[in-house]
Amino acid sequence: MARAPAQAAAAFTDRPGYLADALLTGTAPAAGPVPEASWTAPGVLLGLLSALLAAAVRHHRAAVLPLRRLHSGLLGDYVAWLTFGPAALVLALAAQL
Repeated sequence: MARAPAQAAAAFTDRPGYLADALLTGTAPAAGPVPEASWTAPGVLLGLLSALLAAAVRHHRAAVLPLRRLHSGLLGDYVAWLTFGPAALVLALAAQL
């Protein structure tokens, strides 16, 4: 089951192969080996935990109310969140360096 996504990931990251297909040259070097992909216990547990937390927050009005107040649906709010989100992500990534 995990083999198909692993093959797709290998094809997606194969730049020379993509260029050969896109430019119709047909001279792509052989692609590297397909990475091993399988289910792991930490991955499954984190997936279940995130689903449980999402369900708990969705049904707990006190947790959702502050988020609803922050998202009024106005265009300016969307612009602000689309600016704040990437900026916070860049800062978090910069802190890792």
